[in-house]
Amino acid sequence: MSGKVTNTRRLNTNRLGRFIVGNKPLNPFKVGNKLALRHGMHGTPEYIAFDAAKQRCRNPKNKTWKDYGGRGIELRFRTFSDFFNEIGHRPSRKHSLDRKDNDGHYEVGNIKWSTPDEQVKNRRSIAVLTAHIHRLIVEWRGSTSPCRRRCADQLELLVRAR
Repeated sequence: MSGKVTNTRRLNTNRLGRFIVGNKPLNPFKVGNKLALRHGMHGTPEYIAFDAAKQRCRNPKNKTWKDYGGRGIELRFRTFSDFFNEIGHRPSRKHSLDRKDNDGHYEVGNIKWSTPDEQVKNRRSIAVLTAHIHRLIVEWRGSTSPCRRRCADQLELLVRAR
């Protein structure tokens, strides 16, 4: 399989479907590669989200790396095209990239576009606080103090309403 890229040069693919020039494999999305096949989405919100996730996970100099790559979270998409095929276009300006499992990787099945309200509920601090509240509810329910039992009832109502 071959396709025209620039003037008379042609790219061929090896049996794995990777582009090759001569005997050298070619990364079709490498920026600055004169023979690169581009996805045409550089600078779009989707590409910016992909690049930001890549920086958070792979660049120790990134200010948020400690919360992502430093915790072992990886970007498991080989290319932007793989990423985009999984998540699609951003639904609105209010949406940003989010992981369904906050301790999971950026990978197939674990990424989505979320609003700020949805993302607040997916923070690590919220999960810890919720676990602590559930522990208090159990402890206070077993208490002989009517005040603590009432507080446990109120806390449980608040947790359910969230």
